[in-house]
Amino acid sequence: RIERRVSGYRLFASVEDALTGKMKRSLLIFLSLTGMSQAQLVETNWETGVILLPVKDVATHEMIRASLREKDPLIRIQGIIALQTMRDPADEPLLREMLKDPVAAVREQAAGQKPPASAASPVADLRSPNVLQQQLAVDAIAKSNASDRAADLLPFLDSPDSVLRRHVCEALGALRVEQTAALARQLGRDDDPFVRRAAADAVLAIHTDAGRDALLELLKHESAPVRTESARVLGQWKQPSIAPALHPLLGDKDVLVARTAADALGTLGNPESIQPLIESVKSRTDLAQERVAWALGELHATAAVPALLTVVTASNDMAQTTAAEALGKIGDTQAIPALRKVLVNMKSHSPLTRQRAIEALRRLGDRDS
Repeated sequence: RIERRVSGYRLFASVEDALTGKMKRSLLIFLSLTGMSQAQLVETNWETGVILLPVKDVATHEMIRASLREKDPLIRIQGIIALQTMRDPADEPLLREMLKDPVAAVREQAAGQKPPASAASPVADLRSPNVLQQQLAVDAIAKSNASDRAADLLPFLDSPDSVLRRHVCEALGALRVEQTAALARQLGRDDDPFVRRAAADAVLAIHTDAGRDALLELLKHESAPVRTESARVLGQWKQPSIAPALHPLLGDKDVLVARTAADALGTLGNPESIQPLIESVKSRTDLAQERVAWALGELHATAAVPALLTVVTASNDMAQTTAAEALGKIGDTQAIPALRKVLVNMKSHSPLTRQRAIEALRRLGDRDS
């Protein structure tokens, strides 16, 4: 397990085994947009990812420079873009040195040119053995809105390169061509979290009944990350009738799945979800309880007031805070006595919980508190 904050060259040097090539690419893409950043590598029981915080520090600048020595040409290109974005005169010798890179696309980026895919025939570039050319060709097809070439992209969902697979998913979503069966299959089988998210977002963008039904089926998948992504996207489907299919996930043993399902139900706004949410807010005592309380507030569920009052007085700080806020949204004055107790019980409630209780009381018209 890796759970520490690192910055600068140490991100590449001290966690080299954990930081895969695709993570380095994602990091450098972020740096090319923000100029500089501090990064935190986090591994949890459901995902591994890079959390990026935009700050300026010398060590991170050194890390970007170090990326120019990476074997992966895509990483070198993103490092060049980041340095070009920062426009530090001290980097000019490094950029001039990259003009001698053995990969043409890297040299072109260092010269200030965008590595081109063949404008005349991007499908021809798809057949290139060079993964960078394949990726650029995929992007060119998406940018030109060449929907008739969507089928040419499907074989690359089997590519060993996860970045290419992600670009294919994003391209299919941009083309809005009915390929939801392939995308849902990718969501269910891919081991890369970025590819899974891109596949799910593409299904949402295409937005067909077939895609919706495929996502509903994936709610039963054995993998918790797949269930999480499916629930997340279904919550954005803007179809309240989907909600009952998400109810069983409120009891999921994986906390992130349950939290995501609660978020989706709060967004969908189906009144049929109120009772399952009430049962969940009573039974869960983990981090999922907080999102369930939020969903009940979004649904203005008066029937949930007694259960939320219990959460305010007996749960963890996050759940207490959100439950107090939810009670204010619901607007039932029977919550006033319990919310007043929150204000005077300094040891049992955090300052943020007390602040939310004050806001809730004002919503309920209790100005005296």
